[in-house]
Amino acid sequence: MTMTAGAFMNAKSALRYHQQGVLKYALTNTVRGLSFHSMVMSSCEDAIRFARARLTGVRLRKGCFTVNAPEAFDMPGFRDFISFNAQQDFQPVIDRYVRRANRQMSTAQ
Repeated sequence: MTMTAGAFMNAKSALRYHQQGVLKYALTNTVRGLSFHSMVMSSCEDAIRFARARLTGVRLRKGCFTVNAPEAFDMPGFRDFISFNAQQDFQPVIDRYVRRANRQMSTAQ
């Protein structure tokens, strides 16, 4: 996995984590607080269920959550969430994005 810093979506400041060139996670600093974006959570129902059951102190959405009150954020729960995400098969997501990029390159030629 590689990490880069820069903008992500509407956030000017982000840490982006890629696996085989495909975004897997992003941590952003926004006016509303910290947001953690997970393509694993977005593509895996078990990961979103795990997040709903274990993460506290966050505003949860399908592929991300926002930490509005850092003092209420459950760091051990987040550690468990990341460990669970790491065990999920992310290769189908990578394959889908690689196929999409290949199609776009072939139509651009």
